Amino acid sequence: MKNNLLKAIVIILTFFMVFSGLPFLAGNLEAIALTKKKLPKNITLYAAADGQTQVELKWNKIKSPSKGYAVFRNGQPVAHLNTKKIVFTDKNLEAGTSYTYQIKTYTKKTVKMWFNKKTEKWQKKKPARKYRGKSKKEAVYTYKKKSNAVTIHTAAAPAPSTPADTGDNDNTGGNGGNNGSDSSDSAQATYTITWKNWDGTVLETDSVKEGATPSYNGTTPTRPADQNYTYTFNGWDSAVVAANGDKTYTAVFTKESKPAAATKYKYDIHLLNEPYGNGGETAIYLETNNPNKFNYELGLLNASGQNKKLNIADGFYSGASTNKYTDIDTTNFNGYVCKCSPECAGNCTFVVYEFDDEGNEKIAASKSVYIKDFFEEEQVWMQSVINEVTTSSMTNKQKMQAISGYLKADFTYPWRDNDGNFLYLITEEALPYWEKRKLNSYTSPAVLVEFGKLLGYPLHNCYNDYPEGTSEWSSIHYFAYSEADKTYYSALPDPNSGTIDPSTITMFDPSTYQFWSE
Repeated sequence: MKNNLLKAIVIILTFFMVFSGLPFLAGNLEAIALTKKKLPKNITLYAAADGQTQVELKWNKIKSPSKGYAVFRNGQPVAHLNTKKIVFTDKNLEAGTSYTYQIKTYTKKTVKMWFNKKTEKWQKKKPARKYRGKSKKEAVYTYKKKSNAVTIHTAAAPAPSTPADTGDNDNTGGNGGNNGSDSSDSAQATYTITWKNWDGTVLETDSVKEGATPSYNGTTPTRPADQNYTYTFNGWDSAVVAANGDKTYTAVFTKESKPAAATKYKYDIHLLNEPYGNGGETAIYLETNNPNKFNYELGLLNASGQNKKLNIADGFYSGASTNKYTDIDTTNFNGYVCKCSPECAGNCTFVVYEFDDEGNEKIAASKSVYIKDFFEEEQVWMQSVINEVTTSSMTNKQKMQAISGYLKADFTYPWRDNDGNFLYLITEEALPYWEKRKLNSYTSPAVLVEFGKLLGYPLHNCYNDYPEGTSEWSSIHYFAYSEADKTYYSALPDPNSGTIDPSTITMFDPSTYQFWSE
């Protein structure tokens, strides 16, 4: 009796859908209107364009949908719905455009994020106390079951209306100038293609038939030089493709620094080691005859000429009353030394900005270099260690023990003098830890955790488990721990291996130092 009633309801609703402008649901409604006892395991998605700017989506409920359903448009999530929602209207779309949709189930958890004052980024791992900023909670989604993908093309915008051609002056016998072969062209959609300059100025407007590839026929776009740069036209902001809707193309330009001849002082940028970016560091000696450090500053441009942050952590300039670095000989020192963290990798340019009396800046010097990506290089090094000291027959525990032993045998603490104080060596401090062969109790457990990730062997960093300075902290902070094997791992060598005599340090003398790549 219940099944007959359900079928009757389905037939009535299907009839209604067919005659109410929703044909995409007709014939599929029976699959959607299933009882809870018969819920399927798989998701089936149905979609249809609703005019020029909307797409209507509907799907069936399934068993165990986790927290709910996520709507994906062109591979990106645009909505997260609860388990009761099985319909969604995607609005504010572009006319005459194809969109691909998919439904996925998701789970959601809230994680705590910390702001690292040193890197100026949010991270899951709690930073050391001196770098620790505010915390926040952030939602993290994990996607599981997925539906079929459906591609929908929204309706095209109507072509601009034009006066009808009566054909009175074409000597064709009053047929309006159109013969049978032209009828398809007259019915074909026409789109408006707009070409703009960098500042929004319209350079050219074309009417292009659907499927035809537009072309720009105007004069080459230009952008005037400003105080620091000249600009060269470098094409459009997106590839020019066959017309399938109204579209705007905007001119883009490459940026080139102006010569530094008009600056007041001389600047030479020297790198003390090979630069690493995106988590890495480099040390720079800026040689200059400018006596005022506050009249210039260092900057960085990526391959596209965009300003990227340099994050100068420590600096020392001639005339300063204090010097953090132990290995700088100030006898022949004339300029500025700093350690920085470039937020850039690949082909980049270090630049010096000089300020005039009004505070206006000019690029006074530049040095183009290739900056290595710290994270990518670290992954390559870690994999090489794994390949060297482990075998496929080992368990993860045996592999981590081998890696821990390798690190202990091959690394030392940072330099210390005989009184136990850290020595800051500017020529070494900015090198990656695997090049300078030094780790400390803060970095060692973090490195082991990263090795664990590559092995698929989760490890916990114990550094922040207890308040810094407590007896519990002192005994455990330098370990990484495996919950699966109840095993603690350490990469710390004998503390005495890092103790040196400060008198043996070779001082950084700019007059004799061999700068990197020079």
